[in-house]
Amino acid sequence: MEFDNKKVLTVFTKNEVNKGDLGWFSDTPYELKQAVENEEKLSEIESINKDNMAAHVFIKKHRDCLFLYRYFYPAPYEYLQEQWVKENDLKVGDRVKVTREWEFEEGGFKFAYDGSEVGSIHTVVEIYEDCIDTSDFWLPYYAIEKVENSYNEKQKKWVEENNLKVGDKIKIMKSWGHGEEGFFYCTSHNKVGKEFVVNYILDDSIDTGYFRVPYFAIEKVPEEYRKFANAEEFKPYRDCWWRAKSGGSAFDIDSYNDGGVRFLNLSYTYEAFFDAFVNTDTGEPAGIPIQPIENVGTTQVRGKVSEN
Repeated sequence: MEFDNKKVLTVFTKNEVNKGDLGWFSDTPYELKQAVENEEKLSEIESINKDNMAAHVFIKKHRDCLFLYRYFYPAPYEYLQEQWVKENDLKVGDRVKVTREWEFEEGGFKFAYDGSEVGSIHTVVEIYEDCIDTSDFWLPYYAIEKVENSYNEKQKKWVEENNLKVGDKIKIMKSWGHGEEGFFYCTSHNKVGKEFVVNYILDDSIDTGYFRVPYFAIEKVPEEYRKFANAEEFKPYRDCWWRAKSGGSAFDIDSYNDGGVRFLNLSYTYEAFFDAFVNTDTGEPAGIPIQPIENVGTTQVRGKVSEN
């Protein structure tokens, strides 16, 4: 940390700190500068000597003994928040609870108490060097605590069990209340029964690109197609024309084998082909329709089941 001699406190500026403030103590400017620049362990002010004639005014407690020092260098708010964020492993998306109010410039925090209700829970959207932003409020680290959200673990388990991936279709089965089962994003009553594509899978929600939904209010829509497995499966489609999902000109296949297809001097595995292209005539994905075999001893033929 860079040392700023203007921040060194003495008997003449002792009123700028309070009991409980954290920083570095010393009796010599050199030792104080070394302690700050090396970011040595912080200590807490136990009390301040009120005698204006005394040179040693900053009192630190070590075990059961009290020690008095000439100089005190208060740790900057930014440094203290950085340490707290590391110790608590705070990340964007985590939930925090407001534990108390605070005074303007308390502990070096430059934002006044903004009315955030004590006990209220908010989601961290950004961690700046001088505050923790929840989009609703700018909060100081010392007035919040990290809230462990069991919702995140439940969603992670559900995503794994259902093999949910970005690009999958989901159907919204019900609306939900704010805070229900630890999910804190707004409900969408008018979207029940509608299908959407998964845009992102976040720690605390599933994002459709339009809004976020909880795992307990959705179901995964079964896939209708899968990639070609080999050249034999692709063979009936070799004369079809294809185009990219994003649009563009149609093309036919130059060659194919068990590994994939080749066209326009480019090679694609069947998986990459399935992910990026569609049939120009039908708009169907570049793959095989998935249809359940309902009875043993039957043959499945694209939507029809006939007896062997």
